[in-house]
Amino acid sequence: MKRIFVTIFCFIAFQTINAQYVSDGLRYSSGETQGTARFKAMGGAFGALGGDISAISINPAGAAIFNRSHGALSASNNNISKDAAYGGGTANRTENNFDLHQIGAAFVFQNNNTKSLWNKFVVSLFYEQLQDYNTRFFAAGTTNNSISSYFLQNADGLKLGDIRLLSGETVTQAYADIGASYGYQHQQAFLGYEGGILEPGDDNDDNNTAYTSNIAAGNFNQEFDYESTGHNGKFSANIAFQYNESISLGLNLNSHFLEFSKKTFLIEENDNVDCDGGSDYDADGDGFDSASYGGEDCDDANPDTYPGADDDPYDGVVNDCDDTDEFDADGDGYDLEDDCDDNNSAVNPGADETWYDGIDQDCDGNDDDQDGDGFTVDEDCDDTDGGVYPDAPGLDGCTPMDSGGLDTGGVKGGGGCGCGSPIAPAPWLLGLLVLVWRRR
Repeated sequence: MKRIFVTIFCFIAFQTINAQYVSDGLRYSSGETQGTARFKAMGGAFGALGGDISAISINPAGAAIFNRSHGALSASNNNISKDAAYGGGTANRTENNFDLHQIGAAFVFQNNNTKSLWNKFVVSLFYEQLQDYNTRFFAAGTTNNSISSYFLQNADGLKLGDIRLLSGETVTQAYADIGASYGYQHQQAFLGYEGGILEPGDDNDDNNTAYTSNIAAGNFNQEFDYESTGHNGKFSANIAFQYNESISLGLNLNSHFLEFSKKTFLIEENDNVDCDGGSDYDADGDGFDSASYGGEDCDDANPDTYPGADDDPYDGVVNDCDDTDEFDADGDGYDLEDDCDDNNSAVNPGADETWYDGIDQDCDGNDDDQDGDGFTVDEDCDDTDGGVYPDAPGLDGCTPMDSGGLDTGGVKGGGGCGCGSPIAPAPWLLGLLVLVWRRR
């Protein structure tokens, strides 16, 4: 069961391993011991003979040859001149590199016991630089081969949906995700497409696999700059013994230090034209030049975005390039969050209310209580006076206003109210009524 589990685990692990490129493997695996002047003069023979601080990392037992403690420091200066010929041009670069490439010491401890067959032991500490990666060169010239061919080659046969930005994704996020999911080739195709170099056969089809170049054929002025830094070094801790003056034993603990960084820069310029009759500053072909080159197109990579284009509100994309609020469809200055009807510019929180028309122009939720007394026009006897309403203090009754039509005063007609205190009946009238009743 354990064997099956380990096998499954290893299989899963191998699916997620990212290996180096062949060039990286060659770079990191090569190196040589720089050594002292004596070591270099002997062609590295001290690796077998011992007795030299440079030989410790090659032959651990060689440290036992030392008869007394010993230290060494080696430095070098490299003068390198590079000539680069490219596209009819030649560039020269000269470098001077001074390096402290080796330092170490061996400490010898003699055994003064004449009866012991162990003669001595030696402790050594040693650092050496195996490889220097500091270099730089420059090349410049004119050719008819554009960098676009590189991106075309990488994009060939890849689905457009796998090499384009997703909604809400940044270029940095997309580049990392595409590399993790698909690899280096997809990343290069992504850069070519998002950089406007590649043109898909159908930009609306995520399954599209055909691409052409937006770069017109002709001559290209190109400059290439390469710079790398770093080193490959090794630190060794050594212990060695000599037995009976004829047998040497040694042990090394080696620690490797590897650092490498590379930067490349390519500049390509051309004044080629594609003879299609269109503007050289209208990459998306929508008839409007890019705003970056004095035109009006706010997104020259999207043919659906240009001045005057139909704009779908609330999608986060300003297709018509008018810089208006994407969440104010009617353009009345109020966003959808505050506007109760974002399709009607006459309806917004700052509009004047037209009463009793069934439309809430000012978005306050009230169209039928003009005086704000809490009674609608169909309940209020005077909807223009906040102090007049059913059961208001000082009123003797209140007849609701007729809901049909407005009078000349702007108040719905037909209603009314009695104002003043109630009138008590006269005493003589009550007496007369009682008298009449008794006679009957």
